[in-house]
Amino acid sequence: MTATPHDRLLEQERRNGDELEEDVLGPAEREDAQPKRISVVWFVLCIAVLILTYVSAARAAPPPGTDLDSPTHKWFEAQKSNSGTSCCSISDGHVLDEENIRVVNEHWEVRIRGNWVPVPAQAVIRSPDNPTGKSVAWYSEYNEGHETRVIFYCFLPWRTLL
Repeated sequence: MTATPHDRLLEQERRNGDELEEDVLGPAEREDAQPKRISVVWFVLCIAVLILTYVSAARAAPPPGTDLDSPTHKWFEAQKSNSGTSCCSISDGHVLDEENIRVVNEHWEVRIRGNWVPVPAQAVIRSPDNPTGKSVAWYSEYNEGHETRVIFYCFLPWRTLL
């Protein structure tokens, strides 16, 4: 039987008086196990990121000091997206000043952190009894590489331009 380099190394260490425990896995088995370990680590990391994203989205809450029994708070809580989900259960509502909304090519845009971001048509909702007197956007921001992306869940324009 021909000795492998691994076997020769173990034999040399034994001759030098050093006691080494042999690995449970041989060299070929160790190489096969490494990609599996990396796959498991990536899988666990991906699951952790998904859980953290879900938990942070589920924690959309009114600003500190908000009167939870006020008619305005109840109005915010009652707003629904076009798919029927609560706008506030997904993200916080952002009350917008007039200079932070505009219409371009028959689509709404909202200025967020100095950038104009187009609002998808499916996010636009209607509510005739808006107590804020301003447009409201429910959105989340997330980082994608070096760019910040915005997802609109609901957008309620104060005035009807479209």
